[in-house]
Amino acid sequence: MKVIDGGRVVPRGLASADATTLVAATTAFGVALYAEAAGDRGNIFLSPASVSAALAMTYAGARGQTSAEIGRTLQFGAIDQTLLHRTLGLLLETIADATDVDVAIANALFAQEGYPFLPEFTALLAAHYRAGLREVDFASASEGARRAINEWTRRETRERIVDLLPPGILDAGSRLVLVNAAYFKGSWGAPFLEKDTSHQPFHRLNGQSTPVPLMRRSGSYKVADLDDAQLLSLPYGGGALAMVAILPRRNDGLPDLEAKLDSNLGAWLERLEAARPREVDVYLPRFRIEAAFRLDEALKRLEMRAAFDVEEADFSGMTGERDLYLSAVVHKAFVDVNEQGTTAAAATAVVAGLRGIPRARPAFRADHPFVFLIVDSRTRYPLFMGRLLDPTGASDTAV
Repeated sequence: MKVIDGGRVVPRGLASADATTLVAATTAFGVALYAEAAGDRGNIFLSPASVSAALAMTYAGARGQTSAEIGRTLQFGAIDQTLLHRTLGLLLETIADATDVDVAIANALFAQEGYPFLPEFTALLAAHYRAGLREVDFASASEGARRAINEWTRRETRERIVDLLPPGILDAGSRLVLVNAAYFKGSWGAPFLEKDTSHQPFHRLNGQSTPVPLMRRSGSYKVADLDDAQLLSLPYGGGALAMVAILPRRNDGLPDLEAKLDSNLGAWLERLEAARPREVDVYLPRFRIEAAFRLDEALKRLEMRAAFDVEEADFSGMTGERDLYLSAVVHKAFVDVNEQGTTAAAATAVVAGLRGIPRARPAFRADHPFVFLIVDSRTRYPLFMGRLLDPTGASDTAV
């Protein structure tokens, strides 16, 4: 590791500009994906890092218009592919090496046994994503392959993500499934005490309220004040990772806040990073969210269309032939926030088939809907992102 301007940490041998560009790209993609998942749905939780990593592995084998569309959707811009994969691999390594928290990021390729994938494609993914090639038999035992992929994901997410791939999503024409699994467990740098948790009203967007367990503690935290919102950074362990909560000042202010995320989130996170810690009374609900997404249509709406088109898809960088297209992109995520800390996990599978007001001590009172992220404090890389509309509400969502 090395420290660069402003105390930011970047993996050894990696230019700060490369990391900054990729962090900005993943943040922008995460906001776009979040917007596709929002609408009139309830609680949301997803991992921009997981989806971006899984699609980046797919991007490595794309060519032509397919490659251009994936690059635009992931906001990669003109980043050179070789540099991109190296940078992303090192960033994921940096996050996984964080101390005082448990972070695991794993990648894998499940390929049809005997199918001729190009050595340079599998070597690239092995070098930068540590994605080993595992052969399965989609052609005659697709259900067995599905169970093997789900079992790998379950292990890598410490039992948190089960049945990533639903029945019927694989068939005899499936040839490759690229999977990313991300797991995080961190204790608060300063835990909330259970004796200070009490049932208090949580105000929903519709004006109604319901009593929920609201945790409370006073401490020194980074806070950024906006005209219509507050940002708070709650560090885990030694501070390498943190939860960032973005709380509208009005109980019904979440829709207006979400409308500003696309053009402002990066700047807000920079402003929060530059803030000096100050004494704050923090109120945060206990909550748990589980979410499942089928991302095909969402990605198409983000202009990643050719990859899913049986006639137009070009993944010749995987096999040397234009014989594959994307038949599904599946994502599941989980988060549990309580007095001790946070447990979060997510997994993404990409399936390729054959063609066929100031006070002395301000308060951050999260008793109404808000947006939250889990970020790597050293790079601002967004591991997870979500919103809480109702701590008591159903949370299984689909896109």
